[in-house]
This record gives sequence, structure tokens and C-alpha cells, in this order.
Amino acid sequence: MRTLAIFAFAFAISLMVMASASAEPDVTSVQVSPSQVDNQVDEEVNFEGECSICDNEENFAYFYWNSSIDSVLKEGVNPSEIYFMKMSSEFTKGDHEITLVVRDNNGDWSSIDSQSTTNLQVDGKDSGGDIQVNFQIDPPLVSLGETATFRACKEMLPDPQPCVSDPNANLQFDWDIMKENTDEWIDLGNEEAFQSSDFVVGNHTIRLIITDSGDDSDPGTQQFIVNPPVPIAVIVGGPDFVIKEGQTLNVTSNCFDRFMVEITCDYLWELRKADGNELVSTFDKRDISLTGLTHETQSYRLTLKTTDENGTVSNPVQAMVMINPPNVAPVSMITVSPDPVGSKMASEYYKNMNITFDALDSTDSDGQISRYHWFIQENNEWVEKSPDSVFTTSFDTLGYQFVRLIVVDNDEAESSATSVSIKIIDNEPPVVKLLLSSSNGTYSLNSNVSDTAGGSIVSFEWSINGVVISDKQNTTWIPNASGDFVIKLKVVDNGGAVAEATETITFSSKEPKNFVALFSSKVIEVGESVTINFSATSGQVKFYKIKVTNVDDQSDIVEYSTSDNIYSVKFDAAGTYTMDVEVIWADGIPQGGLSDWFGPTIVVGGGGANPDAGSDEEGALPTDDIPSASLVLSLLIISLVAVVSRRQR
Repeated sequence: MRTLAIFAFAFAISLMVMASASAEPDVTSVQVSPSQVDNQVDEEVNFEGECSICDNEENFAYFYWNSSIDSVLKEGVNPSEIYFMKMSSEFTKGDHEITLVVRDNNGDWSSIDSQSTTNLQVDGKDSGGDIQVNFQIDPPLVSLGETATFRACKEMLPDPQPCVSDPNANLQFDWDIMKENTDEWIDLGNEEAFQSSDFVVGNHTIRLIITDSGDDSDPGTQQFIVNPPVPIAVIVGGPDFVIKEGQTLNVTSNCFDRFMVEITCDYLWELRKADGNELVSTFDKRDISLTGLTHETQSYRLTLKTTDENGTVSNPVQAMVMINPPNVAPVSMITVSPDPVGSKMASEYYKNMNITFDALDSTDSDGQISRYHWFIQENNEWVEKSPDSVFTTSFDTLGYQFVRLIVVDNDEAESSATSVSIKIIDNEPPVVKLLLSSSNGTYSLNSNVSDTAGGSIVSFEWSINGVVISDKQNTTWIPNASGDFVIKLKVVDNGGAVAEATETITFSSKEPKNFVALFSSKVIEVGESVTINFSATSGQVKFYKIKVTNVDDQSDIVEYSTSDNIYSVKFDAAGTYTMDVEVIWADGIPQGGLSDWFGPTIVVGGGGANPDAGSDEEGALPTDDIPSASLVLSLLIISLVAVVSRRQR
């Protein structure tokens, strides 16, 4: 808590320093002595001024003295030149409002107010006509792309400065500019006050002529300086950096033109303590590395200026560097699962058994863990195996095995190595015994299983004739047909060892056999189907055989087989067909005779007579139909062996 309080206090002080550094400069006083002179007499006029940045050459960029009548009186970049002298004969007659304006390295201008303004009364000869031309350019020096404000007469600040005595005069304004190295006046505007940024680099002359009801004033002129565009310096990742004591801070930067296109520049860095008074180091390259910064100082101020190929210096940009206490290394911890299968003291695990090593209990008190390094000792050397927080492996070599963990935090600090040892032992397969019993056709399949090596059973698998029926230790089973059945149980212990037990049983179904086939219709149209319903059949069935023969073409035979209780046969051609339907019992033993067989005749299309009149509806039992394997067999049975005819069910 104390550390947090100290850091918060340092951060607050840093913000105060940054706020102070970024405040606009102020002109605190101006004085003109004497304040009244005659321009017909040569006498000295002294100008003195004070400002908030006048004693700080590092942050001082530019100043100018301005007269509301004679425009700029003095300008420069050296604060010592703010004190200067002019002769009274150099001034135009009139009441001059004298203003001092300064600019800092951040590009901020001081305000024009009562502290920065005074008056100079000039008597003597008037050099102009009745209209006094006075105008102001704010600021009188800009960089390419920046905006300047042009004000004439009463729009000048801070106090109105009329161009004529008549407040209702109809004034017209003609602003012109003569660019450096030219002799042509170009129209700039015709408003009393306006803004513009459409300039070229150079020391230009601004002219204003004011017209009052057709009378023109004498032209008033001022110099207007447009410097090359100021490059833009950028500290990448700023304006705040936080590192821990002992760490290296790598900082990169960029230099852009006013269109944010990267340009070639020279770079100058200054690293100072947060109060800005003590210079720590300087750098003259684009990318820098800061080392040796201490938590005792807590914060530093980093300042960057860039200089383009024209020699133009950018406005300074700053970033704060906060220093936290030194980094605390993380702590690695290993959790092993599952529990040992043998001695817990020796951490015994089976050969080829999957073992999981978990690093999630590792901690970092002042950050977070970013990387994991797992090692296994092989041939007396540590070999890295995994970068994950959870690592699963198995061992095929008996004896002690060693696993090591190192974690790395987000500040690249490594923990001390943590190691665990486990002992790999042989695994013996479990012992399994089957306990089978039956009641009313249901078999109970129970087991008696033990793991002699002290492990546990992890899986059970019951199968009947190779088909898996359960994964439980005990289960039940109902046979669906007579026959011999091989019952097998397969178990696996937690070490992967497998044991199996089998037993064969013989089951005889006591359910009586009775074959029943019901036909939906025996007279259908082309494209329709005959549906056969076997659901009334009792006894265990293996499958049904269906053979369809075309009476007109004995070679046209189609055979089907199914184990479904409902089956449909589609007829796509007109004609008369015999259908032989036979059941194949699950025990393979037929009842004999015609008990396992039906043979209706099917008429498809042509409107022929129904060979089984009265049995067209689905589910109706066929009556008086003679079973036939073919038309020849039907005719023989009808004519010669009527005694063996059978009522179809």
C-alpha cells in the first residue's frame, strides 16, 4: 500500500509538471519610456517586457513587438532582445497601442491582454491622410500550412482601433500580398477581418488600402514571414511508459511532414528527471534504449525534437517514463495427476501410463506468467518437451524419472527450476471372472474383477458373438434366437493392462413357429406395389425370401430378401406374376411341408380378373388361392393334386 501511495504521489507530481510545461506562455509586463514623444525631435524610446518563459531559453521560440499604427517594431528568437530602443522620429503620428507577444517551443502564443499592452503617444507631423491604416497579422510569423488572422481597424484586439472618426463610415478594404522575390501585388482579400493559410515560404509584404466614400488611405504595409513547414515528431507508444527498475526501455520515433508522410529527419532526445531541471542524458538517433533508470527517481521526462532537411525544427514532444520497483521473479509449482497407483511416498506409476503435470499453481506476484518450459531428464541431460501450462506424457522405462518446470513472466524474468520425481513400475493385468445366470429368458451378466497390482479398473466391455452390448461392470441380455453365443468381458486397468474372460452358452427358443404373410392386394396397376406384412409371424426369424416370376416369360425372375416385418415389391410392367414367399428360421430348422411358404398370383394392369377375389384390402388373408412356384406347378396342382391344396393365411 505504501508503494502504491508513493507511486500515485509521483504520478501526480509528474502530471503537474507536464501541465505546467504545456501551459500557454504569459507576458507579465510591458513598458515604453517615455510614453509620449514628438516625431519631429530625435529622442530615444525604450521598450522593456517580461514574460513567463523569458528566463528559459530552452522553451523560448519567438517574440514580436507590434504597433497598432506602425505594425511590427521588433521581432526575434532571443529573449534578451526583448529590451530594445527606437528613435521617436521613426514613429508615425498618432496614439500607438504597443503589444508584446511571445511563443514557446510547443507553438503556443501568449495572450494579448492588459498585461501585454501599453500606449505610446506620438505627436508631430502626420505622414498620411485622414484615414489611418492600422492592421494586425496574428501571428506575424507562421510555418507553411499554419493559419494567420488578418484584422483591420476596429476588429483589432484587445481594444477597438477605428480607422476614421466616423463610426458609421462606409469603409472598403483592399488587402494585397507581394511574395518574396517578386514585384507584383496579388489580391489577398477585401474583408475587414479574415483568416488564411494559403501561403508559400518566404518573407512577404502585406499591404492594406482603406477607402472611405471614394477617398483612399495611404497604403499600410507589414512584413509577413512564412517559414518552411514544421516537421512533426512522434514518440511511438507514448506519451506514457511504465517499466520496472533494472529493465531496458526501447523507444522508437517517427518524423512526418504536415501531410503525415514520413520524411528524413535528424533526431535529438533529452532525458531529464520529472521536474525538468536535471539533465540525465541526450541521444541523437531515431531509436533509443534507456537503461539504469531507478525507482528512487520514480519518473523521468523524455523530450524529442526533429530537424528536417531544410533545417526546420519540430515542436518538441514529450513522454513520461514511470519506474516501478524491481521485478519479482515468478514461482513455479508442479501438480501431478492422477494419484499414484502404488506407493504415494515413492509416487509410483505404471509403465506406459499417461501422467499429467500441471503448472497452473505457479504464481507471479507483480505480473503474469507468459511462458512455460517443461523438461525431462534423458541420459543425464534436461530435454525440453512442452511449452504448455499442462503437460501429459508416459514413460516406458522402469525406475525413477525426473520432470522439471521453469516459468517466465511478462517481464522476461525466469523462475527457479522446480522438479518432481516419479517411480515407474511394471503393471500386472487384472483378474476377471464371469458370473452368469438366467431367468425367464433373461441373462444376468455379472463379473468379479480385481487388480493385483493395486490399481483400478477404468473400462469394461461386454460383447456377444463379437458385438459390444455394454460398458458397465454388470449388465443383462435377452437372446433373440436359438443358438450358441460367446459371451466375453474385456477390462482395462488404470495402467493400460488388459484382461479378458469368455464363456459360451447355448440357447433354445421355446416360442412356437407360425409363418403368416398378409398381402395388400393381388390386382394392381402398373407402377404400384404389393405390400407384404409378416408381423403376425411367431417364432424367431432369420429373414424372408421373395421370388417373383413372370408367367409369360419364365426367365424373367427377380429375387428379394428382407428381415423387416413390412416389405413392398413394386411392379413396373403389366402382366401376371407368381410370387413365392419363404421364411428362413433363426435356428435353421424348417417346420416342413408348406408351413414355411406362400405363393399368391399377382395381376398387374390390363383389368384382368382377380385371382383372389375378396382379398384386395391391406391385411386381408388370401382365400382359395393355390400356392404355386410357377404357372406350370399351379396348373398341375389344380388339375392333379387338389388334395394338397392349402388355404393361404
